[in-house]
This record gives sequence, structure tokens and C-alpha cells, in this order.
Amino acid sequence: TWKAQGGIASVLDETDTFESHIADTLNAGCGISDEEIVDLVVLQGPGLIEQLIRWGTEFDLIDEHRDRHESIWFSAFGSG
Repeated sequence: TWKAQGGIASVLDETDTFESHIADTLNAGCGISDEEIVDLVVLQGPGLIEQLIRWGTEFDLIDEHRDRHESIWFSAFGSG
């Protein structure tokens, strides 16, 4: 529904790296994340976001989420 809220965190900026995003994701998973799956999802994230945009998905880009280690987080939230 239009009321559903979700987000996609991905590497969208030249100041972020796949390696730091993978490390942050694994850290947030507290040791239970499958590293192969995290690698796959992180590496394919930007291309999948581009595909969603081509399909007409509208996103609000938000650059306000930083963890205590000052990692950069870019999240795309579906608008509506």
C-alpha cells in the first residue's frame, strides 16, 4: 500500500565504498548475516535501484543516517 514504508541502503556516492557498506551491514547483523549474501546484495544494490527507477519507482534520497563510526549511509525511501 502507499502507507507501507521501507528503505534500500546502498552505495550511491563516491565517498562510500562497497567494502565499508559490507562491513557496516555485517556489523549491524551481529554475526548472523551470511557474508556471501551480504556481498551479493551490496554489490547489486546500485543496479537494482536504477532498475526500480526505470520502472517508475519514485524515491526520496536521504543523507542523514550516520552510525557512531561516521560511516556514510545513503538510503532511498519510497515516496508516497
